[in-house]
Amino acid sequence: MPRKMAFLDYRASVAFGRVASTGDYKLLQLNYKPYEQLCEVFTHGGSGDARWRGKKTSPIDVDMRPLSRVAVDGIVYFFLDQDIDVVGQDVRPKGIASFDLLTEEWRTILQGPVPIQIEEDPADYANLSLTTLYGSLVLVHCILNAKMDLWFLMEFEKGLCVKQHTVHANLSVQHDSRTSLGDTK
Repeated sequence: MPRKMAFLDYRASVAFGRVASTGDYKLLQLNYKPYEQLCEVFTHGGSGDARWRGKKTSPIDVDMRPLSRVAVDGIVYFFLDQDIDVVGQDVRPKGIASFDLLTEEWRTILQGPVPIQIEEDPADYANLSLTTLYGSLVLVHCILNAKMDLWFLMEFEKGLCVKQHTVHANLSVQHDSRTSLGDTK
C-alpha cells in the first residue's frame, strides 16, 4: 500500500530574477519531496517560451529558507542545506550554490566563502543571510543584536568575499514607560 505524503514532507522554494541580456524575467522553482527533487524554470518576457520547463536539480540540497537565497544580476544564489565548518573560532557556511537564469544551469559550488568570527556561540552563525546591494551578492551576518557585517562577493571563481561595511545598531527591544501596560506605582 503506498504511503500518503504528509504536507510537512514537501518543501518548495521560488526565486525571481531578470536576465539583463534578454530582458526576460524568470521564476526558478525548487520542490523537494521524499526521494524526489524537481527544478523548473518559467520565463516571462520576449522569448515566447512562457511555460514551465524541467531542469536538472542542484547537485547538493540547497537551504529553502527565504533569507537563504537571492537573485543578483541573472544568477540565483542559495546557501547549501548542510552543517557549517567550525575551525577554532572561525565559522563558515559549507558553500553557496548558484543557478544561472540565462543558461538555466547550475554553476560550480562556491565552497565556504566567508570566515566569520564567532565571539561566544557558534549558533550565532544562524544569523547569516543573503541579499543584494549595489548589484553584488552580499552575505549579512547579524552579531548579538549589536551589529551587522556586510561581506561582498568580489570574485566568484576564487570564492573571494570582502567585509566592506559594519553597521552598528542596538536591535534589542527597549522598554518605554510611555507605552507600558500597567501602573508600576
